[in-house]
Amino acid sequence: MLLFPFAASAAIKFVNAGKRFVHYCSADAATNILSNESVWMRNARLMNDFSEIEYGTKCLQAALNSSQGSSLKGLLQNSHPVLSPILDDLGASLPSIRDETYILCLSEHERAEDQTGRLSMWRGYGGDLDSTAIILNANAIVAMPDISPVAYLTENEFLQQFSAVVQSFPRIISLLSNDVTKLREILMTAFTFAIMCTKHPGFHEEKEWRLVFRPNPASPAIMTKSVVSQKGFPEVIYQIPLKNRPDLNISGIEVRDLVDRVIIGPSDRADDLRRHFVALLTKKGVLAPEQRVIASNIPFRKTITPPQ
Repeated sequence: MLLFPFAASAAIKFVNAGKRFVHYCSADAATNILSNESVWMRNARLMNDFSEIEYGTKCLQAALNSSQGSSLKGLLQNSHPVLSPILDDLGASLPSIRDETYILCLSEHERAEDQTGRLSMWRGYGGDLDSTAIILNANAIVAMPDISPVAYLTENEFLQQFSAVVQSFPRIISLLSNDVTKLREILMTAFTFAIMCTKHPGFHEEKEWRLVFRPNPASPAIMTKSVVSQKGFPEVIYQIPLKNRPDLNISGIEVRDLVDRVIIGPSDRADDLRRHFVALLTKKGVLAPEQRVIASNIPFRKTITPPQ
């Protein structure tokens, strides 16, 4: 709550509004998720637009170079001098943050989109593929500790959020006054989320949330590392099994509980895809699958010829 006031506030509003998440992907990817009962977290460097990370990095560096950044450095210097170099050495840490962070991208789903999906997302994730949107019940997901809404901020708005964190830091230091290792970990976590979950305001209609994961020896046992081939390129991924783990207090993430509906994007093969996903959800024990698989009725043109 102290380090991530924006995320904490957004999560409360999200739950109170009874919202759901949606994952837009190809029909092939949706089939793999549902059939294998697992979802991939991919390296942040392989996102659709790597400049998204650069924007978050730029905002963070500007904040650290501001008077608020100087205040944070002074707080660290006065409490634990060993921590202050973290801010000076951030540049050296950026390659690690970029190269060793894995994310899963979700979006908020509105009730008004239940029959259609979101046109901008079909355009962004459609292309020449058959697109699919998996609508997810959100309670189990929003409770995860490493999920955050994306903040669509200008540099000045980012600085305001950064200032709020700096003002709360004396309390954080007092709570962890004897645990320098934990304080260092908290700072790096805050830097990582600032970079990975900040985007230009022009993307605000995506309403994106990101599950962020950095492997370390204490990583959750539920994560499984794999190497997969993506268009002939070997790629390291981490998989989240969609299986309840009572021993880890994880529940509500199995397909039969997690999937609210599947929307098939604009496609000439929508009827065939609908039958495919109804059969797949039936196999996974989802109730009333015929009512949960919808073909979007947006008359979407995948190729637009500009006027002459």
